[in-house]
Amino acid sequence: FFAVSPEMLFIVTFAYSLGIAAMFGHFLPAWIIGGFNQELAIFFAGVSIAALPYRVQIETFVEPIKAFGVVLFFFILGINLPLEPVSELVGSLGWGIGFALLTVFVFPVIVWTCGAISGVDSRVAFLIGNIINQISEFSLILASSANGYQIFTKNMYLTIVVATILAFILSGCGHA
Repeated sequence: FFAVSPEMLFIVTFAYSLGIAAMFGHFLPAWIIGGFNQELAIFFAGVSIAALPYRVQIETFVEPIKAFGVVLFFFILGINLPLEPVSELVGSLGWGIGFALLTVFVFPVIVWTCGAISGVDSRVAFLIGNIINQISEFSLILASSANGYQIFTKNMYLTIVVATILAFILSGCGHA
């Protein structure tokens, strides 16, 4: 019914996702659903939309919005970084560099070794290890949420941000 035109499909999909987020975030008591936040509600809305036969058309329309959302997320992440006092940033740099180096250089070796032990072709295990050798944006989302709820200290949060950014840079150099 709503797939008559691509624009109508996009508008209904967008309204459905925002409606689910509003329902989970504001209208349902926390004891019913365990206190889901709006981000998790949007994720569940996306999972439910993924089962539709119009998934490819929806993805085509949502791609520019997703790219804009990623840009906004990184912009807001940069604005909200707690960079003072500088001593905490310096302390986080060492740990961040260490985690980034472990992720980019040691983790692929571990994946390659586990693959070789389990009987996977060594070339395939090596390629898998090098493809997944970065810290994802999802870790930034989790760290940002944990920092907002004061689960992480500023030092822990900055360590994850530094490690993620360095892992992006280092793993990006190897994939070029």
